[in-house]
Amino acid sequence: MKLKTIIEPIKKEHKMVEKELGQQIAGILSKHTGESWSEGYVTKVLQHVFNIPGKMLRPALFLLSAKSVASSDTIFQERKEALVQLAAGIELLHTASLIHDDIIDEADTRRSQHSLNAEYGSKIAVLVGDILFAQFFSIVLNLPLKDWEIKTKLLTLFSDLTQAMCFGEVFQQKLLSLKKDADFSEYLIILEKKTALLMEASCKSGALIAGGSEDNINAFAEFGLSFGYAFQLADDIADEDAVYSKMSDIAVEGQSRIISAKTILNCFTENDSIKSLYNLCDYLNLN
Repeated sequence: MKLKTIIEPIKKEHKMVEKELGQQIAGILSKHTGESWSEGYVTKVLQHVFNIPGKMLRPALFLLSAKSVASSDTIFQERKEALVQLAAGIELLHTASLIHDDIIDEADTRRSQHSLNAEYGSKIAVLVGDILFAQFFSIVLNLPLKDWEIKTKLLTLFSDLTQAMCFGEVFQQKLLSLKKDADFSEYLIILEKKTALLMEASCKSGALIAGGSEDNINAFAEFGLSFGYAFQLADDIADEDAVYSKMSDIAVEGQSRIISAKTILNCFTENDSIKSLYNLCDYLNLN
């Protein structure tokens, strides 16, 4: 089953996120229109970043989690503006992390084109990543939500997440500097911090904004974490470039995480969004 088919319940909102991304980039540039010496150059650089869009899986997880727990479609519609804005912000945050990863890894390509660091140099790439991180937190701060407690929870969640992602990379670089192969527990720590926690935060924040109960919010956080592990384990099987080399262990762990994710979903009353999340679990290739 194709990803576009799986996310059908939030197809319209997913398209809105694509448009919102463009508006956010335009917003970044509009803040600095007086700086004519750099305006055209920065526009060109940012256009390169988003020239080939990704699958926007994390915004999809966010929106599906929100729609799964919303007590009615009316609630979802009332909060759609905030949901679309934060979904776009999550994609900006993810993109920023990829830019910094490419710099650290000295990667030449990203999404079938030159990576930003290969095209414009590492110094420019670092700064662009920082711009996107800053824009994400600006989005959270200015979400059209009256409840400041939700905004505070979101700021805490994502600031802690950003730090955790950095610590995951620091830990990986430490192992590489020691020329030490990661054992399985170390590998899972890196995987959790660099990948799984962002998917956990995506699902948790979606449920939070949609007005989910505390139990529902925690359940979707657990689902996102399990799915995030499985996603990266599947990716490592496909690419065969993990810091841990025993593929049989990776495959077994991946299957276990998928079972955990599906078990959590089975606790909810079935609806189209829950079905989509279930199908996303089957979408991962863990063979």
